[in-house]
Amino acid sequence: MISRLYFSFLLFVLSSFSLFAQTNSNIIFSGSFGGSIVDGITYTNPSSSESWAGFANEDVSMYPLNFANSGEITFTGSTAGADVELYFKFEYFPYPDTEPSFSTSSITVSGSTEANYSVVVPAQGSNTYSSFLLYLSTPDVAVTLTNITLNSTEILDPCDGVFCGIGEICEDGTCVDYGGPSTVAPSPPEREPEDVISFYSDAYENIPIDNFDFGLCPGSGANEEMVAGNAVQYYSGPGCQGILFNNNRVDASQFTHIHFDFYTNDSDLIGKVFNFKLVDWAGNIDASTSTGLEVNFNGGTTPSMSSGSWISVDVDISAFGQMVGGNLTRSDIAEIHITSNLENAWYDNVYLHKEVFVLPTCSDGIQNQDEIDVDCGGVCQPCIEFVPGTCNDGVQNQDETGVDCGGVCTACTVGPPMIPAPTPPARAPENVISIYSDAYANVTIDDFDFGLCGGSVVSEEYITGNGMQYYSGAGCQGISIENNRINAAAFTNLHFDFYTDETNIIGKVFNIKLVDWAGNATEAGSTGLEINFNDGTNPGISAGSWISVDVDISSYSQMVAGNLTRSDIAHIHITSNLASAWYDNLYIYRDGLIPGTCNDGIQNQDETGIDCGGQCEPCSTEISGCMDPNAANYNASATSQAFDQYGNLICIFNSCDDVPEPGCIYSDGFGPFNSEFGSEDCLGYGGTPCLESSDVSIEEREKGTLLVYPNPSEDYLLIKSSLLSKINTQLHLYDIVGNLIFSINSTNRNLDSHTLDISILSKGTYILSITSGSECLNEVILKY
Repeated sequence: MISRLYFSFLLFVLSSFSLFAQTNSNIIFSGSFGGSIVDGITYTNPSSSESWAGFANEDVSMYPLNFANSGEITFTGSTAGADVELYFKFEYFPYPDTEPSFSTSSITVSGSTEANYSVVVPAQGSNTYSSFLLYLSTPDVAVTLTNITLNSTEILDPCDGVFCGIGEICEDGTCVDYGGPSTVAPSPPEREPEDVISFYSDAYENIPIDNFDFGLCPGSGANEEMVAGNAVQYYSGPGCQGILFNNNRVDASQFTHIHFDFYTNDSDLIGKVFNFKLVDWAGNIDASTSTGLEVNFNGGTTPSMSSGSWISVDVDISAFGQMVGGNLTRSDIAEIHITSNLENAWYDNVYLHKEVFVLPTCSDGIQNQDEIDVDCGGVCQPCIEFVPGTCNDGVQNQDETGVDCGGVCTACTVGPPMIPAPTPPARAPENVISIYSDAYANVTIDDFDFGLCGGSVVSEEYITGNGMQYYSGAGCQGISIENNRINAAAFTNLHFDFYTDETNIIGKVFNIKLVDWAGNATEAGSTGLEINFNDGTNPGISAGSWISVDVDISSYSQMVAGNLTRSDIAHIHITSNLASAWYDNLYIYRDGLIPGTCNDGIQNQDETGIDCGGQCEPCSTEISGCMDPNAANYNASATSQAFDQYGNLICIFNSCDDVPEPGCIYSDGFGPFNSEFGSEDCLGYGGTPCLESSDVSIEEREKGTLLVYPNPSEDYLLIKSSLLSKINTQLHLYDIVGNLIFSINSTNRNLDSHTLDISILSKGTYILSITSGSECLNEVILKY
């Protein structure tokens, strides 16, 4: 049986159980990318390759890897003559889900004589990695590597060697009976073999599967059980299962439905899901550019999830609907991903099928009804009228098969923009920071497209002399202003004009991220203010006309997430899954301000950059500044004062005994600790960390009467509040738009804490709300 390995248990294993070395030998980096060249065990990185070129190990059986203790890579190496510098990298999953990741130190392979080399892999705690990469820093010199061996950490599974009875599951070394189904799933109907693609059933012939559970989410997955003599799959969650059939890919472009039978005995189904994803590799050798057709089954769908009985789920996957999202392409399916936050579930009879067409058909030049491969490959009768005609609109519809416009197509009605974007209004220069426009003076750009995703994605085009940027995605664009950073703390809005000619905009996005480096020399420790523009926002993406997008970035909203800090913007990232889009007039602005402030230690009204950078009037009677005994924020322990990055007067301290809260002492200031900035970061920037005297960590600091930690988190949150022990307390989790994700009602449990599993959630920002009567507490949650 497969045990359910929770995050908390993993940490327990790492701290309480013996850790043993695990060795993988004869490793080969057979996958080349970015223009690199691999010939057996010889690797070359041509100077013409991409900056991100490298080599991937494709042996999935060795994953996941863990380095709770330090590890080591050893190998025998030789070169074509010149020295070659190389290093290795570990990633959480292959691109794009790569974080957490880390790279080893570089090592130099010298000369054509074989020699032995080794590099240490530092301890990485509880992180796991399922991608092992090789990079050559030296171009145009071949290096041959043999006997590559990796020593990592093996985590003991307490269920190894534990054999449980029928209906029991091993959990943390103990057999537990979860009382699964006692009857078999409903029998599928009889179908012609050509009308079914079966992955798991006794009724049809299943396709060959490479790996029925390849460890997509370590610690969860599925194993086979027998119910009344019939085989079913027991899903031990929460987590996910990955089914791989890369060597037997499925072309399901003609298949219209997915079916599965489902059972759970979980009693609390609020917010629970059991979702399928058909992963289409698009003819590539790996999943790097794959798309997914997502089938979402939960308590709000039809049929809906319920407990204690088998439910037959049959979903039309030929069109978007209540249960269908993602991408409808299904001509090269190589994987199926099953994700769920249920503790226990069983499933059977997973297959695709197509509706049987009604005769007759005819020799009309089109494969339709029962015709296969060629026109009238089935039974033909006199032709009936068929009205062809679609266009390259990104959707397989009418007579299109396999790819967009795979059948007979008429001309598309939407094309590139024919007129320029709207002209921005006249604004005073001090109220605008322009990145790209003809109406205002643009800031100095270091690099307008520095290859954030491994290549350029924009180029400039002109309409009647007006410049605009053509975005040829999907991918991302990186704009660098590192040497001319933007302080937009006093600016309230971001504007851009947008156009696309894609008519299928379901699920499409065009997002802008303002990356704030927080005064640092590099991006380490940066935060991002994210503007999310898609088919569900207001305004939303639509095709064939310019859309003016104007977003208030001074507070969170439907389109604004991330971190609102914007005083040291060094990068702007634009990401999109659109194949083509145009944009113009990208700028940040503020409304006209009423002049008249004073040297009061605060940047307000028309002040920019420093206090009283605009027009100043005599100060009010209120005194600020921590060195003045008459000031409201006076601190006798401060040795001096200075302006921070926001223009506020702050105190400078010499000793940790004088600081008002845990934080970092610098020679020219003081910064408090928070969930994103701790003592290690302080030391890294040359400061002196001042910690709390108690044993409570910085992440556990109470905010009002609600305590949430760790925050940000990837898996679990511990919530502490006196409200939790009260009668009829409700805990709600909302997304940043305000949609309710799930809710929990509590009675008097005499407990003031609750552990919340957020591992199933997508990365992003959420709002946690606890209410009891008239009392209400809220906290922003970051899931990474």
